[in-house]
Amino acid sequence: MKVPPFATGLLLSATLIIYTGKAFAFQSVPKPKTINKTNQNTPKYKYHEASSLSGIAVQHDRKSGTFILTFDQYLSELGVLHLKNNAGKIVYAKSLEPTKKITSHTMNVGHLNPGLYSIEVKTSDTIFWKKVRIKN
Repeated sequence: MKVPPFATGLLLSATLIIYTGKAFAFQSVPKPKTINKTNQNTPKYKYHEASSLSGIAVQHDRKSGTFILTFDQYLSELGVLHLKNNAGKIVYAKSLEPTKKITSHTMNVGHLNPGLYSIEVKTSDTIFWKKVRIKN
């Protein structure tokens, strides 16, 4: 008796599932979309955020040319924010009061030159941190 190839494959698959207890599947992964680099509306500064889920965000204010830093975590005690450049020099520092109802602190950190910056918010027992790269 000749068995069709489809039935053989189906029988082999069923045997593998019964023997291993797992089903195997393959899927194709789509290619990421490319960004059109000739867009005329590209901002003067670009930034790349990385590192942590710290609640720290940096945005460029196009109108004034400065950067806005937002810290979005609950602080139960006094904290200190330091924005350091790649050489470790503190370019912006601020004391953050404990939060009661509002958990967001927003501040204008001024003009930042292109480079890598480290942002840290320290309390007595916690450090929130993030690294940000500013590009031309």
